[in-house]
Amino acid sequence: MQRGVWVLENIVGAPVPTPPPVVPPLEESAGTKTNPRTLREQMRLHTERPFCAGCHKIMDPVGFAMENFDGVGRWRAKEDQQPIDATGTLFTGAKIDGINGLRREIATRPDVFVGVLTERMLTYALGRTLDHDDMPVLRSIVRDAARHNYSFASIVLGVANSVPFRMRTVPEIATSEAVAAAE
Repeated sequence: MQRGVWVLENIVGAPVPTPPPVVPPLEESAGTKTNPRTLREQMRLHTERPFCAGCHKIMDPVGFAMENFDGVGRWRAKEDQQPIDATGTLFTGAKIDGINGLRREIATRPDVFVGVLTERMLTYALGRTLDHDDMPVLRSIVRDAARHNYSFASIVLGVANSVPFRMRTVPEIATSEAVAAAE
């Protein structure tokens, strides 16, 4: 459930543990030609293994909420001639049905979403990873954004006006420019 992992790590800020090296892959050839197993069925079999179930309880519902989208983002209603089930129960206990349900649930905690977004933007703006000294600035930007209904402009201005961004040293700027040029 790579999509679920991506959303958890990059939208919600909840890192998923690395799977243990003994985790077997999904049985892609599962089912029959006339009755193939859906991804949900394959995952259900996979998560019957005790060492897989814990993490999959967290990431699978998020991934299944986006299951109507194929690998390139096209909408689909069926997988192997079977209707897609995009429902699930998040680790919070909230029931979701598809991408709109997931979006609504993420929107119930705008401070979390905006905190992760701000962290990513500040990291990019500084050209380095954040450290503990940056956390008060990060929280301050999020608090200010809350006072402005979490507008994107307030986040951008918060990053641009932050002390770490304004007080970057020449080596930091040169390093970030060098990294950008190398990409």
